[in-house]
Amino acid sequence: MKLLLIKRQKIWHDAGEIVEVSPAEANFLLSCGAAVELKETPEAKKQKREKIMLEKVKLALRVTVTAYDADLNDLIDAAKQDLGIAGVVLPSTLDAVCERAVITYCKIHFLTLTDGEFSRLKASYDEQKAQLVTATGYTRW
Repeated sequence: MKLLLIKRQKIWHDAGEIVEVSPAEANFLLSCGAAVELKETPEAKKQKREKIMLEKVKLALRVTVTAYDADLNDLIDAAKQDLGIAGVVLPSTLDAVCERAVITYCKIHFLTLTDGEFSRLKASYDEQKAQLVTATGYTRW
């Protein structure tokens, strides 16, 4: 993982120079008292958001092992694509409403459900999706 390091120029200007360094290099520069500020790269932020979403889904499904992580990540992606097909524009950081829809989708497709449970959860997901499609701020139209 690389961190974005912004080196502050104190004499001539405040804009600074942007360079990428490894975590070890960043720790060294910080320990030396260099005038630097650490920033996460956009890719690192995205990976962190995806990991948090995976942990929320695992908690909701009561999954404690990592053996299903790939399957659950695929289901999370499928849920986002399903919402996108319906016309929902998901924010980069999912809010509680979007998270609930993704979790419900994962429950439907991951858990072993009775016919009644499946119907109840499917109806719940369809209602959540319909609300997102008609809500202001979640669509382009």
